[in-house]
Amino acid sequence: MVLDIAELEGLWVAIVAAPSRLDCPGLAACVGTLESVRALISVDGINWHQGSLPDLAATGPINREPVVAVGPAGILIGRSGGPAVAALSSDGTNWSLVSGGFPQGFELAGIWGRQDGYAAIGTITSGTAENPGFTATTLWSADGRDWSVTSEPEVSRADFVRAASKQGPMTSFVSLTTGRDGAIAVGHEGGTPGITSWWHSTDGRSWRNVADFAPLGPARREDGSSFGVPARP
Repeated sequence: MVLDIAELEGLWVAIVAAPSRLDCPGLAACVGTLESVRALISVDGINWHQGSLPDLAATGPINREPVVAVGPAGILIGRSGGPAVAALSSDGTNWSLVSGGFPQGFELAGIWGRQDGYAAIGTITSGTAENPGFTATTLWSADGRDWSVTSEPEVSRADFVRAASKQGPMTSFVSLTTGRDGAIAVGHEGGTPGITSWWHSTDGRSWRNVADFAPLGPARREDGSSFGVPARP
């Protein structure tokens, strides 16, 4: 199946994978995994050949679609979910693995390819299995290989987030959408019920919490109640 298609200097690069496999251990929820993630290249959209995309599942099974972005160093494909790992190519055919440049415990949620570099959003997991901590984190790279933390995005209800976790802040990013006026990152604050929040950036380096996102109205908790309005019992 086709996961994504990107244009790279007159070439079409399609990211494809074998049909998902469902693992259903016992009575646990079934988890789908993507197998044989590959890159196919075409100049006309009709004839395709395969590039040498490294194995993005080397650090564990892939259970989410990879994230794809095109920037100054070429096309960057990142593993979404699990330890962050990415592959970079300037021509769609020859690829190199990028793994050591990400912070420890970082899981990718989205990549934004810009003319001046790449912005990435994700979550750093810390703490213990019994009491984990999650911190929404933004990264920046000029070349797609070396990444640095830009800032910890501001939260809209710091008191609520702190109270939700004894480990400290509990925030996470889940998705990224780009457009003409920048990018919107969607994430969560707090535990359950948590708050769904949005962050906006125009440059990929600084992110501003948007408490009232016009297309969706005021930010809401998981149970549907708005900021400042008590949750329904």
